[in-house]
Amino acid sequence: MASSKSIINTILALRIFTLLFCAASLVLIILTMLRGSIKSEFRGIKSYRYVLGAAAGGILYSLIQLPFAMYHAVKEKRLIRGKFLPMFDFYGDKVIAFLLVWDLE
Repeated sequence: MASSKSIINTILALRIFTLLFCAASLVLIILTMLRGSIKSEFRGIKSYRYVLGAAAGGILYSLIQLPFAMYHAVKEKRLIRGKFLPMFDFYGDKVIAFLLVWDLE
């Protein structure tokens, strides 16, 4: 079984990778939109805007979570004790999932 320290470090690394991949996705979508290779029909533009919003939301959510994960990795204790952070993770994931499904037709 993995130690607690390795799990905490893995969580921190995965949060950093999530932030980096969302930022790379955001840059690629913006460059694609600026280059003008989007289909001229409305659904093409709408889907690019949707992916752009999803990448921006992923970056924002990762930026909110990253300081808590860094503190947990360095100090090996939670910054905020109690049920707030697990509840924030749970409901944050629910809100992000709702926003991702909301605009689908």
